[in-house]
Amino acid sequence: MFTFSADKTARSAAAAGQTLPPPPPGLDGSQVRLVAGPGLAEVWTQPSTNLPALVVARAVAPTAFSSGASFTDVRDYLLSLPGIPENLATQLKTFSADGTTLPLPIPVDLATSTPTQVKGSPATLLSSRDGSMAAVVWVKDGIVTAVAGALSGSEVVSIAQDLR
Repeated sequence: MFTFSADKTARSAAAAGQTLPPPPPGLDGSQVRLVAGPGLAEVWTQPSTNLPALVVARAVAPTAFSSGASFTDVRDYLLSLPGIPENLATQLKTFSADGTTLPLPIPVDLATSTPTQVKGSPATLLSSRDGSMAAVVWVKDGIVTAVAGALSGSEVVSIAQDLR
């Protein structure tokens, strides 16, 4: 649970020498609640190292609720504040409160992300820059599924396509 305080936000910005845009009506005191899960995961390890070789996980997709201002108004205002990189704000603006989207922050120096599909659903393929691991993540019918491991991108997508 997060409660927005216009006063605390303004003081914090002033201490950093920033001026804030005026908050939308109803934002001050709005509470935002993020609900995620339950979920489960199966992990297969490499016997020689006991490190995960493959992980398949499923969870109820996160949903958000807001009292006062709408979730969209809260999200958009917070993402407009100084200090949030524009490219991150643009990506996070796609996060909806209904569990149909999932923000995936990707450290660009360590991994790449590529759009793909799993069984006709939009998915994101993540690959480490050194090629040592990959993951594919997608949301369908309110469920987030991820397949990851010390595998290539094509291997994790192939495993994902074969899941029931």
